[in-house]
Amino acid sequence: MPRIRATKGSRGQAGFTLVESLVAILILAIGILAVTTLISISTTNNTAANHATAATAQATEAMERLKAVSYDRLIPGGSLTADLPTPCGTPPTCFPAPAANLANYNMTTNVPGVGLIRTRWLVTQAATAATVRQITVRSESVAPLMGARSRAEFTTYRTCTTAGCPF
Repeated sequence: MPRIRATKGSRGQAGFTLVESLVAILILAIGILAVTTLISISTTNNTAANHATAATAQATEAMERLKAVSYDRLIPGGSLTADLPTPCGTPPTCFPAPAANLANYNMTTNVPGVGLIRTRWLVTQAATAATVRQITVRSESVAPLMGARSRAEFTTYRTCTTAGCPF
């Protein structure tokens, strides 16, 4: 009958060592931290994009309404950095009828799901021609840390092409 011999030093693995377990936990923790940071950054960028989209929509609406105001009612004035003369509520109260004089140069609108968007515009007389006015509209969120990130600014020129233009 053959004899079974045990070989010296050949023992099977009994499990993980403490060092291997700690290294595995450390790698897992670093991975979870990276994913958490990625989620935080994407949430912030998504919020900024929502504010920028709302600001762009408000600036576009303001520009379209200003383009509907007749040339002779576009009185030069306004500011892109200050509310003149005072902030006004939501449209259409901020915008004059096409036949009325422009009284306000700003508005603040509460956009659902985003918050307050401030829109200001500046009407200037072009230096090169008496019949050209430049309109610049700027909208941005009033939320902390979102102002400059959400800013939308548009510029257009209006010319007088009818009788009664100032010369």
